[in-house]
Amino acid sequence: MNETSYAGLRVAVIGRLAAMTRQELQNRLAERGLFLISDVTDEPDWIVFGEFDLAWADDARLAPLLGKPAPPEVISESELWRRLGLTPPQSETKSLFTPAMIADLVKVPVREVRRWYRLGLLTPVEVVHRLPYFDYEGLLDARRLALLRQSGISAYRMSKILANLCRAIPRWKERFRQLSLVVSGRTVFFQSGNKLIDHRGQLQLNFDASDGD
Repeated sequence: MNETSYAGLRVAVIGRLAAMTRQELQNRLAERGLFLISDVTDEPDWIVFGEFDLAWADDARLAPLLGKPAPPEVISESELWRRLGLTPPQSETKSLFTPAMIADLVKVPVREVRRWYRLGLLTPVEVVHRLPYFDYEGLLDARRLALLRQSGISAYRMSKILANLCRAIPRWKERFRQLSLVVSGRTVFFQSGNKLIDHRGQLQLNFDASDGD
């Protein structure tokens, strides 16, 4: 189905959109013959949940609507952009992930993924109408950041650590994906073979590795 076949459909939004304001969305929909309605109970054809904070999940208005004989279709914000032809093209071998999709996969709040993005810890391959899209490497970075978060390392502190390392070691961000992480108390080390590198990019003695020799 192409986007022109959607003309006449009524669209309601729950939650906050990540890519654009509601006024901007209304203009985009109008260009394609769709209508944005303000009340989600006013018989929409599509209910779109905004991917900024996923507040829609607790919206009590959804249950009675979905229990109707002809319920509205509930779709994600990124799916709406795809249907309207506003997302970057994807090849058969390359999947792209929005912050909400990454948050679901690595089991952290979506606001944390957006914080990683703002701090430069995650680099999108493309940004469409303020909504960043990440590739598989970005997803792997997010998994590592989620592990650090579980260890008590905040996103802000991690951004400071990586900033120091980028100054000390060329192309450090690429190596971040390749090295093992070692968290000792509040200190983060990066392990390369039997070497430990601290947050300043300095080599440290790895006594555990030495004991195993």
